[in-house]
Amino acid sequence: MKKAITSMMALLAIMLMTASCGNDNDIAKAIPADAPVVFKANVKSLSEKAALKDNKQLQADLQKGMEGMSEALKKKMKAVMDDPKESGFALQKPVFIAVTDPDKSQFVISLGVNDKDKVTELFKSTKDDCKTMKITEGEDQTVVEDQGMQVAYNSDLCVITVERTDAATLLKQDDDKSIISQDKYAKMLEGTSDIDAYIDYAALMGTAQKMSNKPELAAASELVKGLYLIANVNFEEKEAVIKAEAFGNEVLLGLTKAIENKPSGDYLKLAPADAYGVLQCGLKNMDKIKQLLPKAETEQIDKQLQSMGISLDQLLKAIEGDVMLSVAPNGTQQMPQISFVLACKDQKVWEAISKTAAPMGQGMVEKKDDNTYNLKLQAIAGMDYTLSYDKKAIVITPVTAPAKTFKDNDNASAVKDGGFFIDIQKILGNPQVKGMAGQQATALADLESISATGEGSKCEYTIKFNKPGNALATIVSMMQK
Repeated sequence: MKKAITSMMALLAIMLMTASCGNDNDIAKAIPADAPVVFKANVKSLSEKAALKDNKQLQADLQKGMEGMSEALKKKMKAVMDDPKESGFALQKPVFIAVTDPDKSQFVISLGVNDKDKVTELFKSTKDDCKTMKITEGEDQTVVEDQGMQVAYNSDLCVITVERTDAATLLKQDDDKSIISQDKYAKMLEGTSDIDAYIDYAALMGTAQKMSNKPELAAASELVKGLYLIANVNFEEKEAVIKAEAFGNEVLLGLTKAIENKPSGDYLKLAPADAYGVLQCGLKNMDKIKQLLPKAETEQIDKQLQSMGISLDQLLKAIEGDVMLSVAPNGTQQMPQISFVLACKDQKVWEAISKTAAPMGQGMVEKKDDNTYNLKLQAIAGMDYTLSYDKKAIVITPVTAPAKTFKDNDNASAVKDGGFFIDIQKILGNPQVKGMAGQQATALADLESISATGEGSKCEYTIKFNKPGNALATIVSMMQK
């Protein structure tokens, strides 16, 4: 089986290198209507951007992989490399990949067929390499079966199933049983990106809960019920951009919009210019999140806060304004330096928190005045900090202010409206990280930064690289290191 998989993967790589463009949603009709995760891949665009034809290492790997193959399969592979039409597949059309049951690792892959006879030749060429493979040729379709995998194809369509045995049924299924009949998949089907995707949040959370056996995740799965994500990925010169938008759960999406607040950006001056990473957002109406928490849990939290002299409502309503977190180098110290800001517009909330925290400091918390405390953390954090309140926020910063701040950094624009920025090169430049990462640090050397912004139900991630060329070609190169 391992030899068979190696053979088929090598063939697939060759076909991707020689694919052409196109779009045909008829390929999607084989995907079941309830698939929780579906990817639509523009094979032509991906293969060109990955520069597979020019990848000498991949060519060498393919040649090496062919060494243990039968003469029949070697001959077929060479024919496909010389002329992609010999594969029989219509890779000028999109390829759909669906995870139909994450719990059981079930997949459905759907792709077009140009020449049914050549596809049959392709599978028959592997008979000496795949001893357990069974090929059943019918009048209007052919079914290929092997361990855990089934393939059914006709003159137009090929369906591959993993850990399912219904490829032949999916090949002929009616439109009303397919994703093409469901409105929630429409934006993904209409997409023209390198990769378009549909992701059902609740299904993934349910799988995570079963795998981890954590009851709290079951509650989270119920919370995001009906929520799904439409995303697209595009690989461009020196960067990959992922855009996503959430739909479906109007209660949760409405709450997200209600608590979102544009940050002022005033506290970016507390983050050092050479920060490893910075996160900034704005919050308001935080008392509304109580509707997401179980009543028993909110009552327990409220009881604990009442002992401090404030209520849960009072605490949540006080959180209105900026939230900022930065992590930066700390000289030669192993521990990084942290700057943290939490919006707080209620003096009484600050007083309750500071009065409770001071006795817990065990001599490391020293009161300077009503709104300022010295945190003696040199021994455990590599530097001392200041805990203070400026009437708008609770602030924790190193005692010594940075000479240059992130607010004046070119990368500040990535978080000005809310979001995060991570400088991968600075992280990899840390001696401790470099020592722990080893070979992985070498593989990641071409990765420059990761940033994200968002508003309402939409978000955008940008992954930048410092190596010239398309980002996908760089990613392929990184994976080969």
